[in-house]
Amino acid sequence: MVERASPILLIVALVVLWQVLTRAFEVPNFLLPAPTDVARLMVAEWPLIQMHSLVSIGSILSGYIAAALFALVVSALMIRFPLFERLIMPIFVGLQSVPKIAIAPLILVWVGAGIESKILVVASIAFFPIVINTMAGFKEVDRGLADVFRSVDASEQQMFFRLRLPYAMPYIFAGLRIATTLAVLGAIVAEWLAASNGLGYLVLSGSFNFNTHLLEQRCQLRLRPFVRVL
Repeated sequence: MVERASPILLIVALVVLWQVLTRAFEVPNFLLPAPTDVARLMVAEWPLIQMHSLVSIGSILSGYIAAALFALVVSALMIRFPLFERLIMPIFVGLQSVPKIAIAPLILVWVGAGIESKILVVASIAFFPIVINTMAGFKEVDRGLADVFRSVDASEQQMFFRLRLPYAMPYIFAGLRIATTLAVLGAIVAEWLAASNGLGYLVLSGSFNFNTHLLEQRCQLRLRPFVRVL
């Protein structure tokens, strides 16, 4: 119980230290506002924050689900047809080595600055860890179990759904967990480049106007999921 609560206690201690130091040294608000100032502004602007948060959450969930489904389908094809894996996996690795911040402007030009571009950016970032972990899970299937399935003349479909997929579930969920963080980053990057709504747009607007209160609110909103995980 203490070990689980220790990260939360550390965060609370850091916030208290932040509050004390900003008041003790009279740090200007435009440089670093105190947590209480951020909280007051959050309460005052909650309708605005809620509206932009829903936009970002919608694009994150849509891109995340699209990436997960596409990764599972592609992984199933690659494990079924090894030639397909040898052909397409180097392409995925090459694309993964390219910074997504460089690909995002191209997606915006091709698709436009709407919700579709944000979904594509999120999906392109979240796809790779899911497909890599899924393939690792498919390949780690116990050879003895695979031989048993072959000995009873099980079809490839039966082997996939009754052996490979259940065996790979821990790997798949590990990839989904990694992709969760990347999906949030992808949505924020897309909203930074070209958007008129969303949390990334608010961050960019706050930085242009030196509104650090607004920036700190966005950071707190993005930290909440990680606090829950801890």
